[in-house]
Amino acid sequence: MAASLQPRLRVDRQQILAFRQRVGALDERMPKGAQSLRRAAWAGLQDSMPRAALLSLHARVHGIGSSTLDDPSLAQLWGPRYNAYVVAKRDFALFSLGRLPDDAKGASGPSARPSSCTRISPGGE
Repeated sequence: MAASLQPRLRVDRQQILAFRQRVGALDERMPKGAQSLRRAAWAGLQDSMPRAALLSLHARVHGIGSSTLDDPSLAQLWGPRYNAYVVAKRDFALFSLGRLPDDAKGASGPSARPSSCTRISPGGE
């Protein structure tokens, strides 16, 4: 039985931080473009404080301006605990499906309706 155990992976703090920066697209800023915006928003960017997602995009992508959230490759939806999130438009269905209730009982309550989801407008509405 002892022969089937794998040795523990040993990583230090610097390796962990470097990994987190790389997968979060924070190790180096990407050139501006739809592909970079999709990669930056792949896991959703919280936008509960107005324009927080814009700041997150600015940290990841060169050339972000105040109208970047109008880009058709991005979408906004309600996330957990009624926070707004910016996601890649092509991942919108996946994120919104995760907001639906798991069972019929949850589906009958008022909070079970699918979240209001719209493309972001300049005013954030």
